[in-house]
Amino acid sequence: MSQKTHCPVCGSTDISFSEHYEILSESYGGSKEILLFENFCNTCETPGDFEEKNDGIIQSTVDELKARAVVNILNDFIENGFNLSSMERVLELPQRTLAKWKNTGKPSAAGVSLLKLIRCFPWLLEVAEQNFEFQSAQKIYISTAYTFIANNSTYMDPLKIKAEEKSPFSGMSYTFNDNSIRNVTINLHSSTDRDFHSEQIINSPQLTCDR
Repeated sequence: MSQKTHCPVCGSTDISFSEHYEILSESYGGSKEILLFENFCNTCETPGDFEEKNDGIIQSTVDELKARAVVNILNDFIENGFNLSSMERVLELPQRTLAKWKNTGKPSAAGVSLLKLIRCFPWLLEVAEQNFEFQSAQKIYISTAYTFIANNSTYMDPLKIKAEEKSPFSGMSYTFNDNSIRNVTINLHSSTDRDFHSEQIINSPQLTCDR
């Protein structure tokens, strides 16, 4: 004999049951439709998940999508010619950490966030290779921004751009004041099919690195 479900508010067993579908999504991990359950107390009209089924369903699905995201991100890097061992060295991770994450799909929450950051902004690997030195980081950041501009602001996967090493720049010069960029002189020469040439001097707001 199955145990009756009780309302947590009034204790009534006059409970209605319903089901509905929801879609959970995870960046780089895709989406999945899940079946959730809802109870309704016909006595005091309290709705809710009285049997506490939904939390476990949601958490297991989120974990599954995050694991899928980890595998997808690392496969993207591998398919674009990145070496996991080199990435581990740059990010100061223990050897075979990324390989283990790829095989198990279960890094920590911080590990998942790290992978999403470098997948979304792969030029951060270059920043890491420079030991996160502020001036070098600003040069890399500005170069990346102008790659976007040189391609007429159309979307290009930053990972593929980084892998192909097709920078449209023949020269960049920066004027620094302590830890800030004040003026940037940029010469752009397109390496794409369309002609693009520009020489600009930018008086930028002071960008500082608080220590």
